Amino acid sequence: TGILGLVYGVFKKKVEDFIGSGEDVANIALVTSITKGVASGLDQSSSGVAGLLATVSTTFVKEKYGSLLQTKESL
Repeated sequence: TGILGLVYGVFKKKVEDFIGSGEDVANIALVTSITKGVASGLDQSSSGVAGLLATVSTTFVKEKYGSLLQTKESL
């Protein structure tokens, strides 16, 4: 988890600096949009980098919004 943890830490900091640290469900769409934008920029790059981006983005959404989504789902 060394490199993945490092990449995730940088991703998390950059995204939270941009969207703030609140747990607003609307921010999930923003995180997805940011990820798609970065992924399209990496389109010419190797698929390994795009896969890494998908992993850290998914981890971020689960960590940041997981409990909020479970609460909304149970309503």
